[in-house]
Amino acid sequence: MKPFPEQMEPVKSVPTAEDYLNLSLTCYNDGRYLNSIQACREALKIKPDYDLAYNNICAAFNALGLWEKAIEACEKGIQINPNNLILKNNLAFAWQQRSMQQTNKVR
Repeated sequence: MKPFPEQMEPVKSVPTAEDYLNLSLTCYNDGRYLNSIQACREALKIKPDYDLAYNNICAAFNALGLWEKAIEACEKGIQINPNNLILKNNLAFAWQQRSMQQTNKVR
């Protein structure tokens, strides 16, 4: 995936993980979930233990209905910060949706 230059303006010439996290939120709110994930991955290159980036990745995968990938991202974030309630809630949502999807396939 190519960079998304129109969204990069808020990111400084020497971006921080927080800059990329903010960019991911902008992309998420615009419905650009893959760009949101991309921005979070850039944040994780700078700050590999950034639980909030994993949360945003999980939320974006949830929005895309990619439950397994959402679960994987949330579990990584929870390993970093087991007290992050937002991560736990996003993980619970992903598990619930995956379970419902599997139940519907059985019918």
